[in-house]
Amino acid sequence: MNVRRAAWVAAVVIAVAVAGAWRVGEELRYLEPVEIERAPFPERGINVPSIAERNGATFYGKVKMRIYIQVSGDVDHIDITGSTVPTDIAQSTAKLFADVKWEPGTRNGRKRRSVNIVEVTFAPPVEGLPMLTPES
Repeated sequence: MNVRRAAWVAAVVIAVAVAGAWRVGEELRYLEPVEIERAPFPERGINVPSIAERNGATFYGKVKMRIYIQVSGDVDHIDITGSTVPTDIAQSTAKLFADVKWEPGTRNGRKRRSVNIVEVTFAPPVEGLPMLTPES
């Protein structure tokens, strides 16, 4: 009887450990936008210029980013997943989003690590100024 009880206790302990490991893994990963109830959002406005300028030249285009947000609201890191503007402009745009505290996304009413996908569009410059793209 003691052997049976010990085996049962061991099985329960293993089951709890496996469930706990899954739960820990779930808490540590970043949830994608489709997995959360409320999307993360910045706690204050982000002042992104309407046009991108570098050395007197004006660029237009888009920067697409995946922003990884901790439960605390701090940005862990940002991946630039697409850009039609020069790299330094895309990186400085990402820095604007990294320097802001965020309200993290939620799942089941709890704050969770989450990913926010943001696309910034730099409008074409006003008429009369030369328009440059990275290809020109």
